[in-house]
Order: sequence, then structure tokens, then C-alpha cells
Amino acid sequence: MRLRRPRTMFWRRTRSTKTRPSGGLSCSRRSPERRGYAESVPELPEVETVRARLEPVLTGRRFVRVEIADPRVTRPFDPAVVAVELEGETVAAVERRGKYLIVRFESGRSLLIHLRMTGSLRHATAGTLADDPYRRVVVRLDDGSDVAYRDVRRFGTWLLVEPGELEPYLSARLGGEPLDRTFTSRRLAER
Repeated sequence: MRLRRPRTMFWRRTRSTKTRPSGGLSCSRRSPERRGYAESVPELPEVETVRARLEPVLTGRRFVRVEIADPRVTRPFDPAVVAVELEGETVAAVERRGKYLIVRFESGRSLLIHLRMTGSLRHATAGTLADDPYRRVVVRLDDGSDVAYRDVRRFGTWLLVEPGELEPYLSARLGGEPLDRTFTSRRLAER
């Protein structure tokens, strides 16, 4: 008896939209390879791409002014207090653990950013940020440029943690880092 791998279903547009009441959509079965999908999970590479884009922009820069327009971003902490605490901090490194972006400061503090579903970060030269009703945070850097955090659904979070609080916080919420060389099946079984 020959075992066959089940194929997934997907909708595709047919040439004729007049012959089908569904508007030209038909259901067919096709393997993921034939559809052009990769077998990997997209979220981790997405956050890593954001980190790689931000690292050269932020590393070595100082936060001159921070405007937090949405109190949900820093909940349960007061956004005005968080903004004042962030001002004057100099970025030492930009890292990623799981889906968290970690902005490490020279003071030892860290800013944890979780983009959630619709969060995004954009770097722009001074004065070039267009009006955006979904912009939640703007950070002015010491070179005059801005980094804007945009979140349509308002699910993203920013958390400022003190020195020594980062690892316990992440360890309680995350497993092993899949892109780390020490991530092995043995280590996964131990967890």
C-alpha cells in the first residue's frame, strides 16, 4: 500500500468568471511547494528583518525626545513617565529574542518592543514623517532623524526594564532561540 501525503486546498482564480457563480474562484488541491510557499514560519524572519534594518540606524544614537501618543503602548505604566525615562538614553545594541525587539541602552536598561499583529517601525529624516492617524510613538534621535512606531490595531507594547530584569522577564515568556547554534533537540527536550 502506498501512502500519499495529503495536499492542502487553496482557492485560485480561473480564467472565466462568467461560468462560475463564485466569481471565477475554484478550489483545487496543490502541494505547498507548487504554490511557492516556504515551509518556515514567517513571523520570526519578519522581526529579524526589522531588527537588521533598525540596528545601523539606532546603534550609538541618543534618544533626544520621545512622544508617546497612545497610553496602551506602555500600559500599565504612564506614557509621560516612560517618555521622560527614555529621553537621554544612548543605544548600545538592537537585538531580537523570539518576537521581541530589544533595544539595549548604555545605562544597562533595555526597551522591549513587541510589534504584535500590525506594529511597524519606520526611520525618517527630520520633518519627513507624514501625518498618520495610526502613529503611536515618535522618537527623535540626536542626528535629527525620527523613528516612528505605527500600530493600526493598537496591540503592540513597549516595556522599559531595568538592569537585571531583562533575562528573568524573557525566560518566563520565551523558550529557546531557534536561530541560536546552541538550540539542539537535546536542549529542547530538557526544557
